[in-house]
Amino acid sequence: MARKKPDPSEALKAKRELFCRYYTQNAELFGNATLSYAEAFDYKLEGLSKDGVYEQVVNEETGEYENGDLIEASEYDKAYHVCGVEASKLLKKPDIQERVRVLLNEMLKDQVIDSELAKLILQDRDNTNKIAAIREFNKLRGRIIDKTQQVNRLPFGENDLSVVIAALPQERQDYFYAVINSLIEEAELARSAATVESGGAR
Repeated sequence: MARKKPDPSEALKAKRELFCRYYTQNAELFGNATLSYAEAFDYKLEGLSKDGVYEQVVNEETGEYENGDLIEASEYDKAYHVCGVEASKLLKKPDIQERVRVLLNEMLKDQVIDSELAKLILQDRDNTNKIAAIREFNKLRGRIIDKTQQVNRLPFGENDLSVVIAALPQERQDYFYAVINSLIEEAELARSAATVESGGAR
């Protein structure tokens, strides 16, 4: 029985799928279309020479030859350019765009986001990013500070707040809730910062 010849179109589909996965889900290549294309289509950039061919000119002061204008780009630069051009063409194709969208959505699942936030929270190199990550994590988990649970300073019951605010014009209601949300975020950030500082002081 004759062996079935490989279908070139299937091989191309497989490489395009690899490109999409490298571009969206590979930690080192994420978002780099040129290198994702090179990896998927076996360009082996790391093994190519980076030495270009230059015009040799004589230095008038030293009398020695030195490189002048570039005559021919290096094998690496040629291949890198091809990968960049072809990757750009791929990303303009509707089917590739749709596949990239699907793969990116896979990466935005709750467990993946929690994992990435955990990396930022547990690192100690950048406290700005650490605090921002804690703040975002608290938002996702619904850990909002409610000051009214600690000290009730309202002249009426907490359950009546929405009724009282509803009597205001819509513009004033919007302003009220904007201020409240801003204060809650500020308090949450302050608490997160205090947690980080107390943890680092140990």
